[in-house]
Amino acid sequence: MRDPTGIALNGRKTLLAALIVVGFFAALLAPNLLWLSRSTLKISNGSAWPLEQIEVEVIGGRETIEILPPGAKAMILLPVTGESDLKLRYHFRISDSGAVEQRSCNAGYIESGLYHVLIEVDAQGTPDCWVELASFKRLLIFELF
Repeated sequence: MRDPTGIALNGRKTLLAALIVVGFFAALLAPNLLWLSRSTLKISNGSAWPLEQIEVEVIGGRETIEILPPGAKAMILLPVTGESDLKLRYHFRISDSGAVEQRSCNAGYIESGLYHVLIEVDAQGTPDCWVELASFKRLLIFELF
């Protein structure tokens, strides 16, 4: 059997090529199965100041992120059991004045799987929180960066 590129493929080479292609897609999509089965939180700091003592509270546990530098992003798996609301609190220290404010937001209803919370902190340090359902249209590798 010859393909259009002129490379002769026998049965073994064809099977090996098919296994390589299937393996590539399995390696690319397998992390998505974990991601789609767990609830996650992705937070990005768009301000010029670090976010400190970030605390995420859900039914099932509490997660903390010590510090999130300006322009940085973080993604964590949430310890949600059953149905829950997600509450986020953090300290926002404005380096010019040295003042420290506690800011918070409530992202709303989530469940233990298929829910992804997205939090974007704007230039003034104000959070915008929302929840999205998981989708096969988005790949985890693109969400991490």
